[in-house]
Amino acid sequence: MTTLLHSMPENPMPGDPVVGFFDGARNRKIRYAVFRSKAPVIRGTIVLLQGRNESIEKYFETIGDLMAAGFWVATFDWRGQGGSERLSPQWTHGHVEDFTDYERDLTIFLDEIVLPDTRLPFSIVAHSMGALVALSLAPMLASRIDRMVLLAPFVGLGGQAIGERGIAAIATVMRWIGLGRLALSSDKGNGTPYRGNVLTADDRRYARNLALIDARPQLRVGPPTAR
Repeated sequence: MTTLLHSMPENPMPGDPVVGFFDGARNRKIRYAVFRSKAPVIRGTIVLLQGRNESIEKYFETIGDLMAAGFWVATFDWRGQGGSERLSPQWTHGHVEDFTDYERDLTIFLDEIVLPDTRLPFSIVAHSMGALVALSLAPMLASRIDRMVLLAPFVGLGGQAIGERGIAAIATVMRWIGLGRLALSSDKGNGTPYRGNVLTADDRRYARNLALIDARPQLRVGPPTAR
């Protein structure tokens, strides 16, 4: 089943994970992987939650580091991105019907994959949009997850030409008139060039991420829709 993941010499897949699909909310196919550490002492399982426009492959290095530290890692691609089922005829558009679908996907993943088949205790490491979903579900997760490490939770928009209220108003009107699947911005391809990029100072990893998208363009997500 590991053929469902894309390994490259500059981004090797760690270990021999269990890879497959589970049925998420609204019966959407969600790609997941469980990486089992072979360390002599297992310290539990990390549930790794990605940000927007990310995939399991982007986290191979991090997963390998966590496995070396004695953790199993369970992760999945959010609906509409990575290797999970896309939700718009324009497959590069980042689309979701409702934010609660993300929450339901995570709940199903915990119930059907993590709890039955991985090692206690459970922790969450989440980035950006994944951290927002974890925050939203935190009251429910308190009985299942021992700890959460949330990196740059996606709790606000920055650097936009229009403020958050303006974007929300435009998106709401577009949904009301049936244009919820239209993108709110143009598709910029693989994003910002490295020079002048404010999100990273690591040119090696940035080049690696671009090489991954070049090799597997179907993993890429473009602009978000109004919905």
